[in-house]
Amino acid sequence: MRAGASGRAAAFVLRALEAFAYSSGLAAAIGCAFALLAGRMLAAPRAWSWAALAAAGAFVVYNVDRLRDVERDRGTSPARTAFVARHRMALGMGVGVGGLVIAAVLSRAPGPVVLLCLAIGAVGSLHRRMKHNAAWKALYVSAAWVAGCVGVPWLAG
Repeated sequence: MRAGASGRAAAFVLRALEAFAYSSGLAAAIGCAFALLAGRMLAAPRAWSWAALAAAGAFVVYNVDRLRDVERDRGTSPARTAFVARHRMALGMGVGVGGLVIAAVLSRAPGPVVLLCLAIGAVGSLHRRMKHNAAWKALYVSAAWVAGCVGVPWLAG
């Protein structure tokens, strides 16, 4: 392999990793893995459904925030914000697909799971207004992740 080709390959890999992280694919993958692990450990029925719900939920909540808050995020995360601005339409379509996944899973979910997910979604929709207080943000984001990844499989079981 020539030096130029290896440099292009490295640049491609870097762009792919950035896209995975900036698009919230990484957050979705982490949510999926944690919920699947918790679901299996708790012997929850339909563990893969709860993993899909956690993945889609993380993807939707993070991208809705990033799409709505482009101007304020420019100062705190300029590279990610530039990515979001360039890929606005694709991210918006991904949010739509994620919403369909959430709706499909919740249509077959027990009532307590639906209520918990509505609460998590409400907190997620307020994130834009609450994220400026670091201590409060750490508390509610941690609680939402635990509720989504452990609370949902626990309630389902």
